[in-house]
Amino acid sequence: MALFEQGYCFVAGLDEAGRGCLAGPVVAAAVILPLDADPAPTLERFLGVNDSKQLTEAARERLYDVIMQHATSVGVGIGSVEMIDKRNILQATLQSMRSALSQLTPPAQAMLLDAVKLPDIPFHNVH
Repeated sequence: MALFEQGYCFVAGLDEAGRGCLAGPVVAAAVILPLDADPAPTLERFLGVNDSKQLTEAARERLYDVIMQHATSVGVGIGSVEMIDKRNILQATLQSMRSALSQLTPPAQAMLLDAVKLPDIPFHNVH
């Protein structure tokens, strides 16, 4: 809520998966959830949304449907195995995150993330 209080309207949650496994691609997703005048319905609707690694498979599937139905915008970026081999895992991660963010309409004004920092956009680390 701190970023909203600072005047940002379009705050993206950004996270990646696959960084620990060099056998496959790294995938990042960016999501902007709606900002309602009354936050109670929004908070209730997205109750349980958290880092995917902290959720059960059933919870991930249920929340995926909720997010896709109600999100303002969603973007997905992929850092291929070839990119990982050529540039390294960190650069592939950053590229996949930038790609996911570039797909958001409206564009993110700020972001919430628990990983590496992207210098282009104001961020707030969440843990």
